[in-house]
Amino acid sequence: MKPVENELSEIDRELFSLMEGNYISDEERVFFEQMKYKEQYDNETEQDNIMLPEVNDDKLLIYRNFYFWFYVDRMGWHQEYYEYDSLAKMLEAPLSNWGLGEGTILDWLRRRNYKGVTYDMCLSKM
Repeated sequence: MKPVENELSEIDRELFSLMEGNYISDEERVFFEQMKYKEQYDNETEQDNIMLPEVNDDKLLIYRNFYFWFYVDRMGWHQEYYEYDSLAKMLEAPLSNWGLGEGTILDWLRRRNYKGVTYDMCLSKM
């Protein structure tokens, strides 16, 4: 049975189109392909963990709910988490939101070469 396809937001369609064929590494290609698939076909109603704080020194937690709602929090950082209604907006978020200096979440992921990103850590599937 083929899953129901969700319509991607315009901003994320543009992001996926821009990135296609312009990846800086195989890990980046996998990340964007997986995120596109998740947004199109995986309506996760539980927390879909993308990055756990235990696997990065900055203690960032990145997760997704439903098709395209992304959340970023920093464990031990006594500020509120941030919520984004698209992957593109989440990736553009400034690291200064979490006291991590200059750059964006995308810059941070690229510096790590996507190390620690998970694609199958949905709470509903654990």
